[in-house]
Amino acid sequence: MLKKIYCFLHRRFSPAQQRGAYSAGYWQQLVRAGAMELCLKTEGRLLEVGCGEGFLLEQLALRQPQRELWGIDVDAGRIAQAARRLAAHGQAHCARGSGAQLPYADGSFEAVVCVNVFFNLASLADVAAVLREIKRVCKPGGRIIFDFRNAANPLLRLKYAWADFYDPTVKTLPLKPYTAQQMRGIAQAAGLEIAAMRGIGAAGVRWAPVILVEARKVC
Repeated sequence: MLKKIYCFLHRRFSPAQQRGAYSAGYWQQLVRAGAMELCLKTEGRLLEVGCGEGFLLEQLALRQPQRELWGIDVDAGRIAQAARRLAAHGQAHCARGSGAQLPYADGSFEAVVCVNVFFNLASLADVAAVLREIKRVCKPGGRIIFDFRNAANPLLRLKYAWADFYDPTVKTLPLKPYTAQQMRGIAQAAGLEIAAMRGIGAAGVRWAPVILVEARKVC
């Protein structure tokens, strides 16, 4: 019964064009919408790490058709879907690859975004490794946008603890939440300066289920 209720709500609150996709979901879409607002305030070449089926990149391409957009994801099937979704947008490109070993030269992008990814990595050390790579390929002074699931939110922790009982798609996923202090620490260690933290799904930051971060490469 719990699984049926979850699947119904998952379909009900996913945009029609995303239903059934791996990257669909209520919180995922809220995070993408928040990231979209921040991305539109940046300029120059943009890379999305963990682009999935290309939902965010497609929306950016529609709003900024002349902007050079790149996406990368480790999953071949999702990249194939992203390629089809972006085929009509000449300035949007995607490729298969790992966020921990990005196949781009230092300082290749003015902006880098990575959302709905870190809670699916195995450990904070893995998150730190991806942030270091993101910082490497971003130009000095460039903008970096990422999110994390907030360990301070008790309902989120309960949701993840019971996830195996209602969501068959997460049985192999770590579902790792982190604290703001942890994320500030690894961002600083990576050479990033956090400009702002914004709560997703709540009015403030402290108890928000998801926190969206806007940072700048300082060195």
